This record gives sequence, C-alpha cells and structure tokens, in this order.
Amino acid sequence: MCTRIEMENLSENSQRKLPERNILDLFVILTKSGDVKRCNATKCLLDHLQKQQASSGKNLCGDVKYTIKRLVQGLSSDRKYTRVGFSTALCQLLRTVDTIASSDVLSCIAHSADNTAKNEERNVFLGNAFGLLTLINSGKILTASSGEISDIVDKLLQLYNKKTYLQLLCLNGILQIIMQVSHDVFKNSVLPHLQQQYATGWDVCTPDTLQLLLTSCKYHPASVKKFLKDHWLGDQLISEKNFPHLGTVVLKSTSLTHMIHPLIDELLAVVKEKHLDVGKFWKHVGKTLLASDRRVRVGPKQILGLYLLEKILPLIDTPEKLKAVMLPDIGSVLIQLCSKKMEEGTKGAKKISDVISKITQVLTALVELTVASKDAQFQLEMLKCLISPPGSFEFDNQTNTTTIAQISSQLLPEAKHEYIEELMKAFRGEPSWIASENQSASLPQWCVKQLCLMCGNTESSWQLKIFQFLFLHSFFTVKKYSKDIPHN
Repeated sequence: MCTRIEMENLSENSQRKLPERNILDLFVILTKSGDVKRCNATKCLLDHLQKQQASSGKNLCGDVKYTIKRLVQGLSSDRKYTRVGFSTALCQLLRTVDTIASSDVLSCIAHSADNTAKNEERNVFLGNAFGLLTLINSGKILTASSGEISDIVDKLLQLYNKKTYLQLLCLNGILQIIMQVSHDVFKNSVLPHLQQQYATGWDVCTPDTLQLLLTSCKYHPASVKKFLKDHWLGDQLISEKNFPHLGTVVLKSTSLTHMIHPLIDELLAVVKEKHLDVGKFWKHVGKTLLASDRRVRVGPKQILGLYLLEKILPLIDTPEKLKAVMLPDIGSVLIQLCSKKMEEGTKGAKKISDVISKITQVLTALVELTVASKDAQFQLEMLKCLISPPGSFEFDNQTNTTTIAQISSQLLPEAKHEYIEELMKAFRGEPSWIASENQSASLPQWCVKQLCLMCGNTESSWQLKIFQFLFLHSFFTVKKYSKDIPHN
C-alpha cells in the first residue's frame, strides 16, 4: 500500500521551513470525506498560495513548489478520498497560478514513477494517470509546448499498455488532448503516436482505436483523411455499409471491460444524427449480443445488448422500424433473460443486479414508447412482437412484470378494438396472432382475464360486446354457429 504523502527528497526545501502548520493541515482535510470541507480547504490553500506567489515574481515560491510535489505524490495514495481531493486542488492550482508550467507537473510525475516498489505499482500507475489527466483538465495543455504535449501523449500510451484498468483513463486523456489542441499540434505532436493504430483498418480494430479515430476525424479531418481512404474503406466510418464491422468492434468491447464503453453512445449519436437505418444497425450491431442461447449465462454481452435496445427505442417511430428491430424473437429473448434472472437470483447471485435493472429499464421504455405513440398500428405491432410466438401471451407472467397489462390498458381506441377482437378469436380457437395453432390450455382463461381488464377502460358499446361474449361463453356451450347470436 502506497502511503507516501510527504516528500522523500526535498533538497531545495532543506534550507528553508515547510509551510506553516495551518497550511499543512489543509492537506489532511483534502483526504477526508465531505465535499464542502474539501472545497473549503482547497479555497484556503489557493488563497494562501496566491498571496505567496504574488510576492515572488516570475519564479515559483517555495510553498507553491512544495504544494505541487505533495499533491502529485498524494495522487498515488490509496486512501479513499485522497485522489479526489488532491486532483481537485491540483487542477484549481494550475488554473489559478499562471506561473506554473506543464513541465513543473511533468517532472513531479516522472519523479514519483522512479524506483517504484512492486507492491506499490498499481497506486503509482493510477497516481501518474490522474496527474496527467489533471494537467489536461486544468487547461495547461493549451500553453504547453509541442514537445511537452508529445511527452504527455507518450506517457499516457505507456500507462495504457501497462494495465487494463488504466486503459479507459488514459484513453479519456488522449481524447481530451485531441479535442483541445490545434491542427498543427495534432499533426506534429499527437498523430505520430497514433498513426500505427490508424493504419490497422477494420480487421484488427478495437473500440479504443475506433473512438480515437472518430474523434480525430471530427476535430482534425484533414490530418486523417488519407488513413480513412487507404485503410478504412472510405471517409465515412459510421455508415450502413460498415455496420458489420461496427458489430465486430462493439462485440469486442464486452470482453475488455464490464462497463459500457464510451464508444457505444458515440455510435448511437451518429446513427440518430444521420438518420441511418435503425433496423440494419440493430441487426448487425445489437442483435447478436442478445442471442437466445439458454446455455449462456447473463453477462456483459447481454447487458450491452439491453443497453443498445433501450437507447435505440426512441429512434423507432414507425411499425416498419419496430418490426425490423423486434422481430422475430425479441419477445422470447426478453422472456429467456428474465427466466435466467430469476433462476440465478434464487441462488443469491448479486452480480446479476445490473441485468435485473437493465431488463426493467428496457420494458419500461417499451411501455412508454408504445403508450406515447399516436399510431394504433404501431401499438398493435408492439403487442404482436411480445405476444406472438416465439413470444408468449403469458409474457407478463414469465417476466414477472405488467408490461402487456400496461400497454393494453392505454391503447388508442382503434388498437383497443382490434385487440379485443383478437382476444375473442383466440378464445374461440380461431386463427389469431395471439397464439399458434397448438394453443396452450391456459389461453382461454388468459383471454377472459384480458377481456375483463379491457372492459374497464373502453367505450360502453364495446363493454356491451365484451359482456355479451363473456355471458355467452360462461353459461352456454355453442353447438351451432348462428348469425343471430352475437359473438358466438
């Protein structure tokens, strides 16, 4: 465990006193819980350092030098709130004292990485990553030299390649640099470090590489145009023709981390912005993540698949788009995931809580989308996708939800009337989209329950039809059909 907060080597401070005790106490407060206390300590520290620096001219005063070193070294501490408090204080210090140069922080980071013991590696690596990110977030990157920016990118890539738990942190840092620097700086100081990745093409593309390239295309298109033409099948990375490649990249993201990769939201944003075919996107990118295989335990693939489904639902505004996404088997897939959820839940498996939460969110979104629609045919198609085989009329029971009940109770009049007719057909054993020919013995009972629910929120004329139907089939057996007897 790394606990080195004080300087091990303060040669330049050896001939002078450390900051006053009340100032040193502020560093302790920065490591404690409580946002307000840490913010107040940061403000007091900055007020003191500004006064000290004002009397030192262009050279950094002793207290500022001490503070930079202590804050950078403190980022390697594993105490719960130290990285939060110290990174905040360091970021604000860099924004407040203009005299501090990027090189002052970089030299401290380099010093903290020297002679690192094996058991301290994790904390030191994290501390270095936090230090570099703080330097970038402070805005100092805009005044750094081309050589310093190149050094920062190089250090981030070195950390990226050391440990997987550092990858998203370092990726975020490089992305911010790409977004902040000028075209010339990007071309001379950033691109040389990334061009090998950009030349790999789709075959070995990773989620991180694709996100770096997408960001570079957005902020520095001229610098990466040749890479796109030579290695990426054209200048449009996110296009319908590239959906199969995107599906492969998205699938890779599930094996790298249990988190939803930030690339996913970027892909969804482009699909929405360019009005790309949401059905094709789901077919190539999302559908395979929810493959209905009972042997597969729920995990990152299914969580990402449910996340994608929830996010693309708002893009579905026609019955055709709905069928393209939901058919042929989303209904049965959701049932299977819920059965896995309940089966594994009985064993006390806490790790499936994310799946439970995500399924609930998806089903809630399905209900909201359907109820909000002003298209009766759209509402009916949603019911068909969930109820029709390979879905099930017992969808609510099998998922332990009230999805069908909520949708059916808020249908538009036209959709409501057709649904009632289908329920009556299914009860009589006639062809219906509610059930297959080999209908379950429980179907008639389910139809009666649905009709009773529909009776409470429909017009009086349809209530009469339902009452007549239920009365006829509750007390009589129809031996011969007659047009004179309604609903037989």
